[in-house]
Amino acid sequence: MCDWIAVIILGIIEGLTEFLPISSTAHLLIAEHWLPRQSDLFNIVIQSGAVISVLPLFPERLHQFVFQWRERDTHDYAGKILLAFVITGIGGFVLDKAGFKLPEELWPIVWAILVGGISFLLVFVNCAVFSFMQGFFIKKRIFRFSNKTLFLLCKRTQTNN
Repeated sequence: MCDWIAVIILGIIEGLTEFLPISSTAHLLIAEHWLPRQSDLFNIVIQSGAVISVLPLFPERLHQFVFQWRERDTHDYAGKILLAFVITGIGGFVLDKAGFKLPEELWPIVWAILVGGISFLLVFVNCAVFSFMQGFFIKKRIFRFSNKTLFLLCKRTQTNN
């Protein structure tokens, strides 16, 4: 396969997965298992392009950083971004010094995607149920509702069946 076709396919995969709550890096690694392997620099550049492509989705933040960069709120937000970058960088540095390398086989990546996806769905379903029940109880003028209430309600339903 020509390198330029592989680059286009990887660009499409990166572009689609960057806007979804899934790992674009994992999907690139899976695709590279069947396509010609690209350099680490290529992966950095393609992911940087994806990050830059989401900037127009946050015009207020861009305006804040360009025109209000002297204000305290902007400094606080920039500090939080810098802190997140430093924490991630330290983690990557420690893993690199420990000799950690990405696996060559697909199974660890596939399992990580599956476990992460299932965890995401479980949290989403729990939040949806909790939100629905909270709205239901507020409508019925019962204002005390928590996860414990939901647990007791489910337990009572099980014992009645």
